[in-house]
Amino acid sequence: MSKQAKLTSKQRPWLDYFYVVLAVALGAASVVANQVYRIQGVAFKLIYALVSLTLVAAVFLLSSYGKSVLEFAKLARIEFLKIVWPTQQEAGRMTILVVVSVLVLSIILWGLDGVLFSLVRLITG
Repeated sequence: MSKQAKLTSKQRPWLDYFYVVLAVALGAASVVANQVYRIQGVAFKLIYALVSLTLVAAVFLLSSYGKSVLEFAKLARIEFLKIVWPTQQEAGRMTILVVVSVLVLSIILWGLDGVLFSLVRLITG
């Protein structure tokens, strides 16, 4: 393998910028083409959108920015799988607790508003 082939993206930052600019340009071209071919059928536009989105994502993932986004997505998925979701009964109890709390605070604020309104009316005459 040649020396130039072993260069990483950190040693060639211009390549990362090129990939990002190319991905943005392809995305912009996709939006323009969608407007140009707006009289085409929905199926054609859907297929074109999926192909162009796949192409834009593939080009973006070639850059180090894309690789870091992909790594972040993998880590986020791992963390998402660690979540312990409440049972249906626990979720129902928490919902009732939230509704009751909101009602109690609403009544308290309504009463405080009435008291303050009466005080201001008393002071201002």
